[in-house]
Amino acid sequence: MQAVAQSCLLQAVLAAVAEGEPQLFNHLYVRKVSPGDHTDIHSDHYRFMDCQRPVCTVWVPLMKQYIEEGTIGFIPGSHLLDLFPAIRGCELPQSYNSIKDNCSWETARFELGDCVVFDSRCIHGSFINCSSLPRISFDFRFSL
Repeated sequence: MQAVAQSCLLQAVLAAVAEGEPQLFNHLYVRKVSPGDHTDIHSDHYRFMDCQRPVCTVWVPLMKQYIEEGTIGFIPGSHLLDLFPAIRGCELPQSYNSIKDNCSWETARFELGDCVVFDSRCIHGSFINCSSLPRISFDFRFSL
């Protein structure tokens, strides 16, 4: 996992959008979503709101993950919602309430070796794992 986080290719991709040298946060999270479970809807922004530079999240599946396995999903454009006032401990912007009933979610079929890089302000979560196996992934953050 550390090798993925420190890969030259990923560093080059992040450097292309960064305002300086991308800085890897010193933590990796391994996620296990059991059959019948899901990950709540949230934005990573509120966990990293004290950072002086923009933060991106990198999500990596450790197995194939299709909709049946309850893969990650995103609300396109949600990183552009008004995030303030930022309230520590709150994982969704207040403006989410104005779109939640009419927004669409997008996902994809992910294979081992894929990774998704997204703005920490993006609203995301996972669908219910309808398979008989746990869904395993890991994620980490960079400041740009």
